[in-house]
Amino acid sequence: MFLPLGTDRYSRRPTVVTYALIAANLAVFGLLRVVAQQHAAEAGRWEALATLVPGRSAWWTYLTYAFLHAGFAHIAFNMLALWVFGPDVEDRLGRIGFLGLYLAGAVGAGAHAAFDRHGVVGASAPSPP
Repeated sequence: MFLPLGTDRYSRRPTVVTYALIAANLAVFGLLRVVAQQHAAEAGRWEALATLVPGRSAWWTYLTYAFLHAGFAHIAFNMLALWVFGPDVEDRLGRIGFLGLYLAGAVGAGAHAAFDRHGVVGASAPSPP
C-alpha cells in the first residue's frame, strides 16, 4: 500500500495554518472522545450541534461538521492528507488564501448534504455509520 509522507517541494515560508488546522481537528476529536468516556450524553449533544443534517441544521454546521470525524481511521487519513499536501498548498496560496480554501471546501463539500438524508461529519464529508 502506498502512503505519501511528504513532497519534494521546498516551502518559501513556514507552515502555520496547516498545522493549526491539524491541531484543531485533533483537539476536537480528542475532546469529544474524553467527554464521551465521562458523559456520553453530553458528547452526543455536542456532536449533534455540530453535525450537518439536511433540513435541520443551523448555518454554522456548514463549518463545524468539518472538524468532526467518524472514527480513528477517518481522522487519521484526513490528517495524513492535510499534513502531506497542506504545506505546499498553503505556501502557494498564502496563509489567508489557504484558510479560505479550506473553509470554502468545507462549505462546498457540505452542500452535498442537501441530497443525503443522513447527517455528515468530517472534512471528507462521509455520513456517520
